[in-house]
Amino acid sequence: MNNSTMKHILPLLTALLLMAGCSTSPHKDNDCLPEIKVNQTPDKKEITFQEIAENISYIPLETNDSMLLRGVFLSICNEGIAVMHQVDGQVFLFDGKGKARGSISRKGGGPEEYVGMQQAVVDWKRNELFVLDYKPHVKVYDLSGNYKRTLPVPIKVRDREMYPYSDSHLVLFKEVPDTEIGQADKDFAPYQPIILLEKPTGETTTLPYTKTSNASIRLSSGWVNNNAIYASGRNIYLSDVSSDTIYQLHPSGHTIEPKIVRTPSVNSMDGERFLLNLEGSSNRYGFFRRTNKEIKGKAAQSMQEWMYDYQTGKTFQPIFKNQDAPSMKLDAHTLIHCHGEDNCLYVKLEAFELIEALENGELNGELQTIAQELVEDDNPVLMVVKL
Repeated sequence: MNNSTMKHILPLLTALLLMAGCSTSPHKDNDCLPEIKVNQTPDKKEITFQEIAENISYIPLETNDSMLLRGVFLSICNEGIAVMHQVDGQVFLFDGKGKARGSISRKGGGPEEYVGMQQAVVDWKRNELFVLDYKPHVKVYDLSGNYKRTLPVPIKVRDREMYPYSDSHLVLFKEVPDTEIGQADKDFAPYQPIILLEKPTGETTTLPYTKTSNASIRLSSGWVNNNAIYASGRNIYLSDVSSDTIYQLHPSGHTIEPKIVRTPSVNSMDGERFLLNLEGSSNRYGFFRRTNKEIKGKAAQSMQEWMYDYQTGKTFQPIFKNQDAPSMKLDAHTLIHCHGEDNCLYVKLEAFELIEALENGELNGELQTIAQELVEDDNPVLMVVKL
């Protein structure tokens, strides 16, 4: 049996053993879940991508005068790549190999335009772009930028909390009332925050999950709520920091499955200091961010990026290495977590950094060949790590 086959079989065997143990346990479901101990700072560990990957490839994103990339990645998959620049209200589109398809910008005050772009979702199969406006609606365009329809949104959506859910629905996270952000749990009114929005009609459905408390981050300027929904590959996760359990959403049956539990409880005196988010997940690894509930000074100093190995049950702070660019600094902040292919990691490599490494003789293989064609102002190169 080769190493590639074992990479897929070992996590499956581990999962089956856990299921077998849970099936005979009289305890609650959470007793059988992987556990992240938020009060214990894990050791740092060097991770070489080539040692954990089944395959590594690179996608240089085409550069032209109208496609100078900035913003956050919405989608990286075989069908295409999409990047949103929130301030300008613009979405850049590429095909799956990085060739520029064009951009969409319909920001304005007209009936077929959006005032601002909170979030956007690209549906490659439907050839549609969904834009969550700051007004209570979603504007829909084809991927050439032509207006198609407006979907009413009868709730206040948490900032940027709209994601792909299924072929027929988007998923939204309903925000708590402004008066309750930062309030104590005893003052919190439970509600159901997960809303499905039907793509053709805008009809809404509520998933059976009740939010019973709220945990906000305290900044010098006031309170702010973390994102609660995360897209990783083709999967969607609910990682509400006020809950001890992280869930996976299953569109096929509109069900919610517990996946991971944090200890101690966020609602306990021992656990309330730290908040935990799941940012991405593969069959083998989970990617998390632990944040201090109260941030003083620079926010980055109050956050740690963690990895959890589902096979060994170990948590660590990753230091990433790429054998094709051994001198380039890569940490968990360089990973892109978005809608994409399952069991893939994506890393953004800036053109100017690749050119510097090339000049220093520090690039190898395919990446060296790609860098020879770059200039400093070119769009980044995406590293695709298939696990």
